Amino acid sequence: MILISFISQVTVITPDKEKTPIPNYKLIQLENIFRDIKAVYDYEEFTQWSMWQLTFGLFDWGSMICEMELNSTGAQTLLNYPSSEKFDLIITEVGWGECFFGFIHKFGNPPVVATSGVGVAPWLSYILANPEQPSYIPNFLLGYKDHMTFTQRVYN
Repeated sequence: MILISFISQVTVITPDKEKTPIPNYKLIQLENIFRDIKAVYDYEEFTQWSMWQLTFGLFDWGSMICEMELNSTGAQTLLNYPSSEKFDLIITEVGWGECFFGFIHKFGNPPVVATSGVGVAPWLSYILANPEQPSYIPNFLLGYKDHMTFTQRVYN
């Protein structure tokens, strides 16, 4: 999640750490997240999962990540920010990052730009009020192309 105050600084919540300091950049690190997730999940295993395993397995995976992130010292730092702290814009990942959506309300509901590196999941389209048209827009978990057969459209 990136919290932007145009007057003073950019605040970034991330598991990554910058090698060199950047002016007007505040880093809130979600420490050890990559290590902790890797101890539980083998990402290469995901490529062998069926659509149903992905659907339910990714839900469990996302819930576990949210729990790890929200229990981190970095998230607790953000939680302890005063509600009077104002940000002009929030940029956030929506692929299993919904656990940070509560911070949008905490900081006065500034405009939000939602991004996804993997496509938008149907349940996120519903949350974000995006029109979801499974008759011709393939679910990213299925691997269908934009020209689906009738059977694929029904399954989608």
